[in-house]
Amino acid sequence: MTKSGNSPYHSKGHVVVCGSGLSGLVSAISAQESGVQVTLIEKASRIGGSTAISGGVLWTFSDYDVLRKNVPYGDPILQWLVCNGIDSASQWLWAQGVRAGKEKSFFDIGRGWHIEPVQALEALAAKFTAMGGTLLQLCALESIDMDEGRLTGIHCVTPNGNRYIATGALILATGGFQGNQELLSRYIVRDPTNLALRASPWSTGDGLIAATLIGAACSPGLDKFYGHAMCELPPRNVPVDFRAMSQFYGPASVALNLEGRRFADESDGAAEEVLNYRLSQQTEGRGWYVVDDYLMAQRPMPGLDLVTSAIIARARSAGAKVISANSIDELSIRLAEHGLPVSVVRAELVDFNTAMSDGLADNLIPPRRGNRRALSIPPYCAVPVKASITFTMGGLQIDEHARVRRRSGSSAIGRSVPAARAVSELGEVALEIDDYREAVIPGLYAAGCDVGNIHHRGYVGGLAAGLVVGRVAGQQAAIFVNQPN
Repeated sequence: MTKSGNSPYHSKGHVVVCGSGLSGLVSAISAQESGVQVTLIEKASRIGGSTAISGGVLWTFSDYDVLRKNVPYGDPILQWLVCNGIDSASQWLWAQGVRAGKEKSFFDIGRGWHIEPVQALEALAAKFTAMGGTLLQLCALESIDMDEGRLTGIHCVTPNGNRYIATGALILATGGFQGNQELLSRYIVRDPTNLALRASPWSTGDGLIAATLIGAACSPGLDKFYGHAMCELPPRNVPVDFRAMSQFYGPASVALNLEGRRFADESDGAAEEVLNYRLSQQTEGRGWYVVDDYLMAQRPMPGLDLVTSAIIARARSAGAKVISANSIDELSIRLAEHGLPVSVVRAELVDFNTAMSDGLADNLIPPRRGNRRALSIPPYCAVPVKASITFTMGGLQIDEHARVRRRSGSSAIGRSVPAARAVSELGEVALEIDDYREAVIPGLYAAGCDVGNIHHRGYVGGLAAGLVVGRVAGQQAAIFVNQPN
């Protein structure tokens, strides 16, 4: 490709970071701390990406063994990195001026803090520019240049034409591919209209596409993603408040698809991520969450101030066709007005309540392993929901130094990795060293949602993973560009 708009920096001692969400800003500042010049590019007109519209819950699992039990198919090395590194990384984050609440427990399996996303992003951006960093907005990564196997620069697209930036190291933190309909249909769901976008529209897989074109390896779990079901709303011309329309109480509800049947163990997962994933596989990605009066008075998840009744009231005010009824029979009839078979709905709800009352939850299809309580206190409420995607869980394959692996020259890792690299895990046999080989693309690093398989169906904590891996990526990229030729 022809180089135009040459960078003011030489590649030696210069790092480029693509994406200005939490992981991108953390990567940039971490690299600056080692004395290198950093250019941060952002394709949108403002910084923050999906971090800016997140709930600000910075959490991960308290114990690595519990993490592996809950998310066994994720990369064990990267999961260890997050679990073991969260304390030092969070202390570093507070030192950058990010404010946080007191540490608290989350989901009975994790711990973490609440941060205010806007305050955090502004504090990090101010630190980045104060340290001499260059921020280029409306500047999108298009491709990566290599010369004799070494990364030399990137081609970008701006409103004023193409731009070339020379660099010795590149950190990809472009936010995943949830905004790319073609990639969603290739990897996640045949019809991407089954998924509402609950994230920044700028996350279109730029980092993944550019890296794979130069031979980067993709991770397992490209078909997995994180999100919360949102109430189904009529078409509108105003932006949706994603968090306000999220129906967090799904794991305690009875979830029905458009055929009127339960389709998942609603309680599976740390929060609602597994139920939302299962919903996306149903017809049109749509269904109904059914609750009773008892659940209406409960807080559906730790750290959420609102009770379920307030969440549903917001949905109703926004235009969702919420149904209320004083009996299961009445609720079944009213759901039939929306196309669900009345006899099927009634049978599903009655069978569910009977199984809960008789202690036979394991006999249900699907079984119910948690939240084993009958919906028995009227009035009842049914909310129409739509599956949504917040971020993709699959992406680029990296090592513990955040270096992007090369597809050619590497062997498959699978679930087991050499004992020389992995934390020992009971019941898993490491590959023989002679059978294992890992090659990386020199100078290429990834962080945030461009990294694949930290999460795998289960959720490990998005902001925590972005923070810990972002810090590692920045440190390692700086080491790389500062090393002698």
